[in-house]
Parts: sequence; structure tokens; C-alpha cells
Amino acid sequence: MRFAPELTTCGKQNINVARLCFTQHMIQTRDIAQGDRPAAAPSSQARSAGGNSLAALTDALEENVRKQRALEADRLNLISQVVAWSQQERDTSRRELEYRAARAEIAALLRISEQRAEREMSLAYDLSEQYPNTAQALAAGQLDLQHVRVIVEAGYLVGAGDDEETTSRRSHFEAAVLNIALQETPNRLQPAARRIAEHWAATPIEERHLLAAKRRTVTVVSHDDGMADLIAHISAVDANAIREHLTDIARASARAMAKDRKDPSGTAEGKQLPGSEGSEHPAKLSLDQLRADALRDLLLSSPKGRPHQPVTGDDSRNSQAPSAGAPRLQREAKGENVDAASPPKVRAHVEIVIPFSALTADAGASEGVCELRGYGPMSSTEALRLAAASPTWNRVFTDDATGGVIAVDRYRPSEQMRRTLAARDGHCRFPGCRVPTRRCDIDHTVDAARGGSTATDNLAHLCRGHHTLKHHSDWQPTQGPGGVLTWKSPTGRSYTDRPREHLPERRSQVRFTEA
Repeated sequence: MRFAPELTTCGKQNINVARLCFTQHMIQTRDIAQGDRPAAAPSSQARSAGGNSLAALTDALEENVRKQRALEADRLNLISQVVAWSQQERDTSRRELEYRAARAEIAALLRISEQRAEREMSLAYDLSEQYPNTAQALAAGQLDLQHVRVIVEAGYLVGAGDDEETTSRRSHFEAAVLNIALQETPNRLQPAARRIAEHWAATPIEERHLLAAKRRTVTVVSHDDGMADLIAHISAVDANAIREHLTDIARASARAMAKDRKDPSGTAEGKQLPGSEGSEHPAKLSLDQLRADALRDLLLSSPKGRPHQPVTGDDSRNSQAPSAGAPRLQREAKGENVDAASPPKVRAHVEIVIPFSALTADAGASEGVCELRGYGPMSSTEALRLAAASPTWNRVFTDDATGGVIAVDRYRPSEQMRRTLAARDGHCRFPGCRVPTRRCDIDHTVDAARGGSTATDNLAHLCRGHHTLKHHSDWQPTQGPGGVLTWKSPTGRSYTDRPREHLPERRSQVRFTEA
């Protein structure tokens, strides 16, 4: 049985070779039967004695990489000198011709396209003129060329000017990012470099995002074999939320398929419908395929000719999608009417990190950078708007020096806290307001973002109107023992609101609260 694969493989090439393989195998089998075992593989000690130990090989590889990086630094330095030479001409038109001639020369010499030569020239010149410490680290073999690309590309946000302010910001950026680059791989460096660059950016991300949002569009790029790419250029938050929602639909479809291996027409698994030869069986679809199908169904199931109603503000995060958008099998498995047009509410999950300074500083004064996990820096205005619309969020305490997580607590009160507060408050806790607690928000008297705890001695019910007043006007409450709130008005006056349990006529009464 052992010689069958050899015989088959050899036979595909030449029958004589097959016979040779078979003969050699039989001789080896005979020798083993007679006690002549084949020589054992050399031991690790023997390999070490020959100079081929793993340590020796990796030492040689390390030295090779160091030399290669030094050569990369020399190559970029020479390209940078070519760029500088092409810019010596004073006449603008002549200088442009010199540059194009140099670019063509480099492309021909390196046998690359002129577009790639352009990128190499830009990288080399920026590295030489703007990031000298990074260039030195590359020459010393401390960085890989990919590290350099990440640093230079992220630094475009900082600016390319040679004025004192820009030079200072770029110097701070390079120092901070090099500290990480010397310890991390390029893929881990990239998000960190983007965050640092945002901190020293010439133009705030809020301004750039507003301009970029005006360029949102949908395009189609055709490919072979009857396929095409549908590309939506939209905000990163929306794009990630859409993908998350499509993933939820795809996973629900996969679970439904796992429960029932029959196709939508009721044929048993493994059987094909007439005329469906070569088509995919639903149970064999990958998650990517199910996501693509969900996107197709969500869009093509919408009635044609219906005008689009733009969704703005907080409602955009609770946007609705047609129930017909879910794959047919998923909807049938749930007992839904496949022709139903009533749209259920859809909520996708995205994770946003907002630094404390962005929550507490005045608009535009924050030094922190908000981040969409899995993407990178985002507008703090957009992040705060999404956070305000979210029913829950986590507060993460980190070490200022290392960024390590120290503790995490939950912003949302527990159910036991809710019952206790409903029994204590009974209504909105603004003086004179009697909106019942079931129509109120539970508010942190001292904002959670400013260190306020999620505890009953720092929580109180406020109706939506007075909740807004607290956060967007000079009305400020303080909470004393027993939940007594003292409100200070914009004029400096103080008004006290006591919980119902503090009122004499209420102390001996039994109250029923909502469970």
C-alpha cells in the first residue's frame, strides 16, 4: 500500500520512471526486512556542529536583514538626491520637465511603472527632508521599509511645510511615533501612527470630515465573468454599522440553514432543482456570500420609485431596513411573510473610544482623539453625537503613562437601581415637575464622564426637557444625603427638591412601583 502513491505519480510522467520507483521501493522494503534500517536524520547536535543550528541561521538572517535595510536607506537617499537635482532649475516649466525626465529614468532603471516611481520619489524626498531620525533608524537596521512608509504616510496630516510651527509639530510627531515603531510591527504601528498624527494634524478631523462627507457617492466597477464591485463611499461609522448589520443577517441565515438543510423550494439536501445545475446549495454558502446576498436583498426588495427620506440626527442610528431584505430562507424560518413591506428597526453595533478630554473640554479644545475601533480616528463631534444617542456605554480607566486599562465600569444603572430610584423619586426631580418616572431618564447628577459613580446617591430621574436643561444651560444640581437635590439657577438662586420619602405625609404609606 505504501508504494501506490509513488507508482501513480511516477506513472503520470513516464512508465519507465514508474517502474524505477517501484523497483527502488521493493529493494528498500527488502533491506528493511533484512534488518538494514535507513540512516536516521541528523540530530540537532550534529546540525549545530555543522554550523547550521537555528541560532546560527537566525543570526545570519538578522545580519542579512540589517544590511538590506541599510541598502534600502541608501537607495532612498540616492532617489532623494535625484529629486533634489530635478528641482534646481529656476524656470517652473523647465523644472517640471527635469522632474518628469528624472522620473522616467528611475522607472526605466528599476523596471517599474512611472506611477510607482512617483511614489518612490515622494517617499524618498519626504523621508530625507522631513523625517531625518526615521531615515537614520532605517539605515541602522532598526526599522523596516514598511515602518517608514507608515510613518511618512501618516505624517501627511501633520503638514509638509518648512515653517517653524509645522516643523515643530512634525518633530513631535516623529519622536512619538518612532518610540512605537521601534517596538511594534508595521500593522500595529499604523493605527497608532494615525492617532498620533491626528493629535498634531494641521487641520482638525472635524473640518476634514465635513469636506470628505460631501464627496460621498456610490460607484460600480465592472469585472470579468459577469461580476462587479458596488462601492459606497460613505462615513466610516455608517460603513462599519452596515457591515455589522449584514453580518448579523448572514449569521442568522446560517443558523436557519443549519436547522433545516432543505432549500427554499423544499427539495432535500444534495438534490438539484430542474435547470439549477451548477448552482450553489444554500447550506454551502460562506458568510461573505451570505452578506453579499443580504445586501442585494435589502436594496432590491425596496419598492421602486419611492423617494428616499434622508435620516438625520439621532434617528440615523435607528434607521430601518425592509424585512424583505433578509435572505428568504431566514425569513421563512422565522415564519415571516416574504412579501411583507413593514420595516423593522435595525440597530448595528459599533465600538467608539472617546477620551475623557473630548467629553469634558469645550468644542475644539480637546487634545484627545476619538477612535472608531477597527478603522481609526474619527470626528469628535460625530463620536459625541453617537455616544449621546447610545443607551449604554462603558467607562474605561487607563494609565496616563502606558495607556493600560486599569478598570472598567458600566454607565447604565442596574435593574435593582432602577427600582430603588423609581420608588424614591416617583417623578422628575426638577422643582415643581411631576412627569412620572416611567417617562423620565435616569441621570447622573455628577456626570459619569467627570468621575460620577453609577450609584443611587448620584442618580435621579429627570424628564427629557429638564434633562436637556441640566446639560445645556446654567441650571446645575447637587445631590445630598437621601437623594435631596439642590438646584442652582443661572441667577445664583438655590432650589431644593426632596424625594417623596422625605415628605412627612409619605413616610408611613405603602407604595407600589413598577417591577
